Amino acid sequence: VISVLVLAKVKHLSAPQIFDTIAMALLNGQMLGRWGNFFNREAFGGYTDSLFAMRLPLDAVRSSDVTEQMRRHIERIDGVSYIQVHPTFLYESLWCMVLLIILFAYRKHKKYEGELFLMYLFGYGLGRFWIEGLRTDAPPCESDCRFTAVFLFYSSIPFSFVFISSIASSNDPYSPEQ
Repeated sequence: VISVLVLAKVKHLSAPQIFDTIAMALLNGQMLGRWGNFFNREAFGGYTDSLFAMRLPLDAVRSSDVTEQMRRHIERIDGVSYIQVHPTFLYESLWCMVLLIILFAYRKHKKYEGELFLMYLFGYGLGRFWIEGLRTDAPPCESDCRFTAVFLFYSSIPFSFVFISSIASSNDPYSPEQ
């Protein structure tokens, strides 16, 4: 964020317009990047027997990531033990795809520069908070990840007021003409 603000100031560009462009690229990267969690067999949720349940070989998962509930529901198929879990990587990938589609459809109707970025912060933070609640593994940022999701969600609110008030006063401090 700071880099974009500095670049916009030095090059006399509109920072909110740059943020709007970046929002779509971030979502695309996050949507595709989550599939790395699938291939690494990490960032999965707790036990489930729902439609989207994913089976993982027990020996391919860190033992510290396997909960007691998962252990109670271990299935053995041809001598291999499997756990059945929420594929949170899939949930987040689908969430990002839906959010990307919404932003893409809304972009022609936006009322001010930076609005798409704020929608990204709000939507991604909301989805990430929900998905992190499903995870059972302990990522290095365990409490920080949920904090980041909440921060993204709530930071979009005051930034909305800043952008809206600057538009209302017709004196956009982020405008390249300034």
